[in-house]
Amino acid sequence: MLALAFPVHCCWAFPKPRLGGGKYVPDFLRCDKNSLGYHWMLIELESPTMDATNKDESVSADCHHAAEQVGDYRRWLRDNAPFEEKQGFKSLNADCDGWVVIGRRDSSRAEREQQRLADFRGERIEIASCDRLLIPAKNTWNTSTQKSKRPRKWQTPSERRNDAAPERASLLSVWCLFLVGTIGT
Repeated sequence: MLALAFPVHCCWAFPKPRLGGGKYVPDFLRCDKNSLGYHWMLIELESPTMDATNKDESVSADCHHAAEQVGDYRRWLRDNAPFEEKQGFKSLNADCDGWVVIGRRDSSRAEREQQRLADFRGERIEIASCDRLLIPAKNTWNTSTQKSKRPRKWQTPSERRNDAAPERASLLSVWCLFLVGTIGT
């Protein structure tokens, strides 16, 4: 799905990379290579059923925890980037961006809640809903399949289950494709 949402130069998504010999395991590590070099991103996926904020307009513990994980990975990289480079993650360092994908879009979110989530950008961590990634991927999929000989409509997992001949993909592979193209630079 990621490849469907945003065009990329040359991009890889590593599901569950084992940083620090397995001590640090982000959900995904995304790398985009362009004429300026490698651009790395740490990605933490949380459940679409979790909320990024609480009813009192504060940031939820789940959201804070995911952002803290990104910080932990960066601290490891600050002190151990050469080790990770030897493991094959060329130019990976603590300056990489972070994304936390959590919850569903909430149009009723108060301005104060929105600002609190936007404050994470000062730490170069983007807090995004699952919908924020899914909608562009869905639109790109529908547009691209209209041009093919056998156009297919985007379907949700529940719609695919009801199909006579559904195309199945694991959640991990769907997220992996989604992360490659959706979270663009």
